[in-house]
Amino acid sequence: GALGEIMSTLEVTLRDFKSQLNVILSDGKNLYAVRHATRMPCRPLYYTEHDPELPTGAKVIATTLLTSSDGWQEVPEHHFLVLPPDRPAELLRL
Repeated sequence: GALGEIMSTLEVTLRDFKSQLNVILSDGKNLYAVRHATRMPCRPLYYTEHDPELPTGAKVIATTLLTSSDGWQEVPEHHFLVLPPDRPAELLRL
């Protein structure tokens, strides 16, 4: 919820400016990421839940593909990603 509020505030504050915001946070259990930009295209942001080149059970968010596996997915522009350790990823439109 707090990250959503921050993004809403930034959207209003930055609406007349070019900005790129890839934000990745953790609460010690879940990973959270936002891919967003104003007045310009978003830079890429990727995540994987099933990459055979990473340790079993690893879930990773990165700005570049870290392996050559097909397990990487792109976070869509203007979306919020929740990546819990024990459930599938959840994508929410900002």
